[in-house]
Amino acid sequence: DAPPMPALGQALGPRPVLVGDMPFGSFLQEADGLRNAAALRVAGAEIVKLEGGRQVVPLVRAMTGAGIPVMGHIGLQPQSAALQGGFRMQGTTARAAQELVRDAGELAAAGAVVLVLECVPAEVAAAVQAAVPK
Repeated sequence: DAPPMPALGQALGPRPVLVGDMPFGSFLQEADGLRNAAALRVAGAEIVKLEGGRQVVPLVRAMTGAGIPVMGHIGLQPQSAALQGGFRMQGTTARAAQELVRDAGELAAAGAVVLVLECVPAEVAAAVQAAVPK
């Protein structure tokens, strides 16, 4: 996983952050996603994490617009690993690496304040980090 973006680290300081992970099926519809993310926040989560790239950008915008901090999760996405060819390294081709960089940029532009990059080559993680605003 890549280190958190500096903005969140600066905002919260050097202490643990309670992350609410959106379970599979909890954000299939935008209204459900907003309702479930709000419930996680009410329950004490400081930030809500959801898996997905560009396909979840509208939901990330809606969440951040509603005041819900969002952590994006790209690369290997355990909730949909079967669709990614199983639990294996992601971003191993030039095209797949470019898609991850694009996903990261769009998630950040939509308001995600932290990105998790799971099971990607170090070079891809570096490219994502370089492409995302600090």
